Amino acid sequence: SFDWLKIEDAQWVWEVVAWTVFGFLANTLISLFKHCRERTYSADEFLLIFPKLVLAPLLSVVVVALWSSGISTAPINYLNLPVFLVFAFSLGFCTEQLYVAVKDITGWFISRFVKVSEDRVAELAKSVPYVFVNPPPAASVPPPANLKQLRERIDSVAKAEFERGTVTLSSSTS
Repeated sequence: SFDWLKIEDAQWVWEVVAWTVFGFLANTLISLFKHCRERTYSADEFLLIFPKLVLAPLLSVVVVALWSSGISTAPINYLNLPVFLVFAFSLGFCTEQLYVAVKDITGWFISRFVKVSEDRVAELAKSVPYVFVNPPPAASVPPPANLKQLRERIDSVAKAEFERGTVTLSSSTS
């Protein structure tokens, strides 16, 4: 009997978190045993347990939410509770692989919704006139009195000409 499961409302989140933590702890203990037997244990690896302990349940809840939203075609569902528990346990057991999978899924998911329309950008570029930051160089300018004034004049003229040239080139190519 699975009467002890809390799956109504949002209680499934706590079930996923609990079974993910169980899976994570099982994987951690197995890994610890393996490293101790091989005499390759490192305290640095042990310190990674704490961020993974926080990360595993968060990733699992995201994966289960994505799965239950209908994006996945997996046959596992809430009606098949033993398989659901194994699924949640497995998510914790394979936290590092889960991270890679969630990263790939979110990249695919976001790329479907965040696309830049080149036509829209070109239309906006034409409709909004560019406001120049640097004033155009004056037609009649007295000669500079020293090198500092010469450098300032060259900088201001170069900035203004570069800005105008960039705007001209970008508007002629679109």
